[in-house]
Amino acid sequence: MPGGGQVNQNPMMPMGQPMVMPIGGQTQPQQVMASQPPVQPVQQPQPQPVQMAPQQVTMEQVGQIGDQGAQKQFLGEKIFMRVQQMDQARAGQIVGMIVDVYNVEKLVQVVNDEKFYQETVSNAVSTLNNALQQQQQQDQQQNSAQ
Repeated sequence: MPGGGQVNQNPMMPMGQPMVMPIGGQTQPQQVMASQPPVQPVQQPQPQPVQMAPQQVTMEQVGQIGDQGAQKQFLGEKIFMRVQQMDQARAGQIVGMIVDVYNVEKLVQVVNDEKFYQETVSNAVSTLNNALQQQQQQDQQQNSAQ
């Protein structure tokens, strides 16, 4: 041992903490690395998106927004937040189709009426899937014709 001391285990010291007794009689703690299993990091739970009930929107509120384009933008954003939870990758396309097809009154109904919302989004998804399928078929036909 450095300093010519002796190692003396003191029962009052925590395990793995030997005391070094130098010749002069003064005790000094010396840190000893005990073999302990590695500490595994604690995984924090991932936050889940909170699904809140849609807030009702009235035609009076929408009428105060401005022109029809701004009104559709406002309603489209409300619809987008809900569609994004269902289909994040295609939410923009789905909502774009809905906003293009419906007038402001129908968009208010989509926002406020859960059943109408489900039907509308389902129809838009079906239309999008059919369009993608037709595009794939056309691409295959063009590739086989070459």
